[in-house]
Amino acid sequence: MIQAGRPAKHFAKASAMSAVIAVFLTSLDILAEVWQVHLLRKITLEGAAFLALYLLSLKTLRLVEPSDLEILRTALPPWLRGSIDTLEHMIV
Repeated sequence: MIQAGRPAKHFAKASAMSAVIAVFLTSLDILAEVWQVHLLRKITLEGAAFLALYLLSLKTLRLVEPSDLEILRTALPPWLRGSIDTLEHMIV
């Protein structure tokens, strides 16, 4: 059941998460330029940092609910549903 204030809170939390990740990745990019990190290492580092921050933000801000994962689980093919079970323990 959707509550009256939930979409506004959800949007505010998602915006905050996006801002934090953007600031962190921008500072990481600047440091990589200053230290002259190789392009492939830079891409790998930024990708890993993005995934880690994204999962951490989802966990701390509680943006994903079990009902959201149920919708995703029904849309996925059967061989991918196991990955949702793994993610569910990490982010919900």
